[in-house]
Amino acid sequence: LPTTPLPPKPSTTALFPKLGPARIGVAAIDASGRVREKTLLRALGWRAGEALDLRIADQTAALWPAPYGSIHVDSRDQFALPRGCRTLLGIEAGDRVLLAASTEINVLLVYSAPVVVEWIRQHLADHFEVLHV
Repeated sequence: LPTTPLPPKPSTTALFPKLGPARIGVAAIDASGRVREKTLLRALGWRAGEALDLRIADQTAALWPAPYGSIHVDSRDQFALPRGCRTLLGIEAGDRVLLAASTEINVLLVYSAPVVVEWIRQHLADHFEVLHV
């Protein structure tokens, strides 16, 4: 039987047009769960005293401004991830996390290193023919 090529995957921009371009950063988590990434916080317009809300879903923490949020940006442009959040995401003191910010929707996403490594493994598995020598 003749093969029919699969249609191309839709781009993430087409699926989620409001996200806009992502800005990324990497930060280390200190013993108190503090995260500091000035560049992303400034790009989002988050300043000292900004209250943030937090939601966790599928190995991702999402933060965004909320008038009654329980997390606050401090005077050193950092915020602390609560212990429960760090436990659910498998993050310990000294670990590095990937931060992805969307200035279009004013949200910051936090991913643990094992999640990012799994994405890379999946990407390599999907493109094995390129790496096969």
